[in-house]
Amino acid sequence: MIYLYVLAIVLHVATAASWLGLSLRLPELAKRIVASDGAVADALGASGSETVEMMNRYAVLMYALALAAILLGPGF
Repeated sequence: MIYLYVLAIVLHVATAASWLGLSLRLPELAKRIVASDGAVADALGASGSETVEMMNRYAVLMYALALAAILLGPGF
């Protein structure tokens, strides 16, 4: 049981780091969208949209892993 608790914590930290890493990409992408014209801006916008969707998945996974760690371990 302790291994599942430690695994949940490690995966929680890994998903939090991934979420943060993805968020670092968005400001530069927004600058490129503003500086680009039609088709390029649309492609970059689609890429940004995919990044935000992935960030939403990581946020849900991060929350689920936090709950798993709380339920498997000694709590807070």
